Amino acid sequence: MRGEEAGVLPVYVELEALVKAVRHCREGLPYEVIGFLIGERLRWRDKLYVLITDTVRGRSVQTRTYVEFDQDALAEVAGLIREEHPDAEIVGWYHSHPGYGCFMSPTDIRSHTTCFPYPHQVALVIDPVRGEASFFKVDGEGDYRTVPSAVVRRTRGQDR
Repeated sequence: MRGEEAGVLPVYVELEALVKAVRHCREGLPYEVIGFLIGERLRWRDKLYVLITDTVRGRSVQTRTYVEFDQDALAEVAGLIREEHPDAEIVGWYHSHPGYGCFMSPTDIRSHTTCFPYPHQVALVIDPVRGEASFFKVDGEGDYRTVPSAVVRRTRGQDR
């Protein structure tokens, strides 16, 4: 039985993390924004999945149709992650396509394969104008696919 059939999806995102990413994308309008997805890779019945627990912004260079991290931002973000999320890892990235819909452009695919080469790492594309969001995975051939996801909400006092 495949993992999806057994009830395991490739991506789970905590509601607060998703809200934080969407808020960042809205604040950046009309420009594109970018950030990191923080969380854990987990396994259930030999099925690998990702739990996204937070997001981290980084300084970026952006236009209405292009965004990339500022060269010095990666070191700053790495330090912030070590301090605030010592037991977590970067499980992917998010960026916005304001008014253009959710897809992976050729530039997005190159960025993903260069910076996020591991099979568990995902891309979240948010269109804050249309109110859309989709998770994607990129394979070794440069093709991408939408991956199933679910938003989860931690109850008060609940540990992971």
